[in-house]
Amino acid sequence: MNLVRFDPFRDMRVLQFRFDRLFGDAFTRATNAGNDEPLRASFNDTAAMLQSSIAEIDIASQRVRGGAGEIRRAADDLSMRTEQQAASIEETAAAVQQINVTAQQAAVSGAKAATVATSAQSNAAESSAVVQRA
Repeated sequence: MNLVRFDPFRDMRVLQFRFDRLFGDAFTRATNAGNDEPLRASFNDTAAMLQSSIAEIDIASQRVRGGAGEIRRAADDLSMRTEQQAASIEETAAAVQQINVTAQQAAVSGAKAATVATSAQSNAAESSAVVQRA
């Protein structure tokens, strides 16, 4: 009769080695668990679930990366449009200031013209009076 000797510490060391490898390589599968087939199957099922989880995390991280890229592009676009609007506002402010200066100059010129017209009218009235006396 051929007796198989069960060494729980050896089997646990093999299992620990497999789990250590699992976290380094999610594709690791146990091919021989000694006398404990359910343990091998459970290990392989766990490895498959971990591999699936890692794949889902990878897909989610790619989506996050893509979303972050879209956000960055949108922020860059918004920044560029904001800079353009700021430049346009500066140009508008400069134009309004120039219009204000021109309006002030026109008001000053109008006041001078009114003064000159009043003076001319006064001079004309005096000249008319002189002519009538003569």
